[in-house]
Amino acid sequence: MTNHTPAEHEVGDGATLARAFADAHFHIDIGTERHEVRIGQPCPALEQALAAASFGYVTAWNPDAEPREIPGNMQADDHLAGRLTALGIEHVRMWSADAEGAHREAGWLLQEVDADRVDALGREFQQAGVLHWTRGEPVRLRMLRWRGACVRLPFVDWIE
Repeated sequence: MTNHTPAEHEVGDGATLARAFADAHFHIDIGTERHEVRIGQPCPALEQALAAASFGYVTAWNPDAEPREIPGNMQADDHLAGRLTALGIEHVRMWSADAEGAHREAGWLLQEVDADRVDALGREFQQAGVLHWTRGEPVRLRMLRWRGACVRLPFVDWIE
């Protein structure tokens, strides 16, 4: 795996997708508290509620960033949940929505995972990007679908 810095590449078709991820809102309910996760921001309240040292987010919805019908997305989500259980990865339901709240996808908050494991799961489920962060650090977007170009966005890692 090669981690490219944005300055090494030109703007391309991955830029629009990366910006959409960067603008998305990610939500998780822990007990009676709803927590919002945003790329580029730390999550102290969520981290206080969970004991993990590292976190990730992955979904199985809409592989290759292509819209899919709800039943197909739910089936893929069930498969991902089973895979996480088989791997012994602690996971909690989480979802994302675009800035307007119109487009919504279900996914999973992963605990005690390294970036390579989250990347591998994202690739296995044909995702364009995943999230990863370490306790106390800002959330990072890891773009997995290399389209030959990227754009400079803070807290975005382009993974090949």
